[in-house]
Amino acid sequence: MTCSEETTLPELKPTFVQQISDVDSFRMGNEEIRQDIINALIADSIEHWENEDGSIGFYKKDTDRVDAIGFFAIGAYAARQ
Repeated sequence: MTCSEETTLPELKPTFVQQISDVDSFRMGNEEIRQDIINALIADSIEHWENEDGSIGFYKKDTDRVDAIGFFAIGAYAARQ
């Protein structure tokens, strides 16, 4: 039995399927704080999106980082007031 260079296997690429249980969301009524949070999410390269109901969605794996951004933004807003 011999092998030839013509016999190759197709390249397999991993496929990730996100479950609805893998995502979370929050609402921020204050537009200034909301924009500060969105700017920080972008700066930290945290994947997020706006849901149809106006809430901001994100993956649960990023919850600690999103929470920290939210607490910081709320604290910074309170300090400015």
